[in-house]
Amino acid sequence: MAGVGEAQALLQRGMTQQLQIPSASAPSTSAALRVLIAEDCLPERMRLRAMLERLGHQVHEAGDGDAAWAYLQQEPVDLVISDWCMPGRSGLELCADLPAHTRPYFILLTGRNAGADLVAGMDAGADDFIVKPVAAEELRVRVQAGARIVGLNQELARRNAQLALALKQEQEHLAGWRSEAEEAARLQAQLQPRQPPPGLTLWSHQQAGHVVSGDLLGCELLAEDHALFYLADLCGHGLAAAMQAFALNERIGRLCRRHAPNLEAGMLLGQVNQTLCQQTASTSLFSMAVAHWQANTGCVDIALAGHPQLLLVSADASAQWVGQAGLLGGVRPHSDYSAQRFVLAPGAQLIMYSDGLFDGWSDHGQSQDLAEQFRQRFVSASPSLASTQSIIQNWLQEHPSEDDVSVLVVQRDAH
Repeated sequence: MAGVGEAQALLQRGMTQQLQIPSASAPSTSAALRVLIAEDCLPERMRLRAMLERLGHQVHEAGDGDAAWAYLQQEPVDLVISDWCMPGRSGLELCADLPAHTRPYFILLTGRNAGADLVAGMDAGADDFIVKPVAAEELRVRVQAGARIVGLNQELARRNAQLALALKQEQEHLAGWRSEAEEAARLQAQLQPRQPPPGLTLWSHQQAGHVVSGDLLGCELLAEDHALFYLADLCGHGLAAAMQAFALNERIGRLCRRHAPNLEAGMLLGQVNQTLCQQTASTSLFSMAVAHWQANTGCVDIALAGHPQLLLVSADASAQWVGQAGLLGGVRPHSDYSAQRFVLAPGAQLIMYSDGLFDGWSDHGQSQDLAEQFRQRFVSASPSLASTQSIIQNWLQEHPSEDDVSVLVVQRDAH
């Protein structure tokens, strides 16, 4: 023990040359590492500490594996240099006990150089080995290699933290957007027809491809015996199309109030088209169907702008397409939209829909004549509104669509 005390006294007086500590290179320009030495031999531990401090690192000591374990539970370090054989917990056990995801860079000191020992150390999680006695230059390059790995891990952790923060912010923005979009969807649902004109019964369905729909459907009572029904499919999806649908709904309301009760279907289409053509954005393109109902005659005038034909289901369970599609809306400001007239007989139904209703594929992956398949389902079916609802809802389940889907059914009450 006298030799140990003498060595410690010499080190404290700065006489490290008398311990024959090899000269190491000047401190690295890289950031200093926090290094823990676990070594039960005090002279060797002091020798290692001196070499590491000369390299510019912050060094802490532990006299055995248990002390090193206790220190590591309290303080973070970047690198551990541990003797293999120590009282209590060995260096191998110390390395194996540290969690892999938080384990610092681990260098084992050993007098063993057999292949089986190296394998055992690597299996325990060691990153490198130094065979005793430790040479200063070898220690320098081994620690330098560890410092590169530590630096890469720290940079990775820093970038992961930045990504986690960015992800959190994006999630907060997304949650805010979704909340606003859901509120917009609730407001949009309020635009659907609620009170049918006298002598008619209405049913509507609207589902959005992206939380809120770019479709618009509605009903305006022009007079006690005149009503307008409309369904528009605006170009695009999501909030931009939905906001345009809100604006279009307001525009239609103003036109109806200004021209009631003489606002014809073709006239409304022409006015809407002229308004949207004044916009330069590509989202001004739209398709639209307008139906003008006259209660005293039972006549319906329909005008279409690039819109699919409407389906007329008679009380005798026959079904036929009606209407002739005019030019797509938003293309030319002064397009002429002529109307087609037919009589909506008692018990008959007029089905207006957006093209998302037929945005489906067969099991074989081939596009089908879905419109004709849809029409056939009404042939010989029960001519009731409940039956029509069931047919449409079953159709939507069988042909799910990523597009916006809107349906408006207008049924004339039976006498």
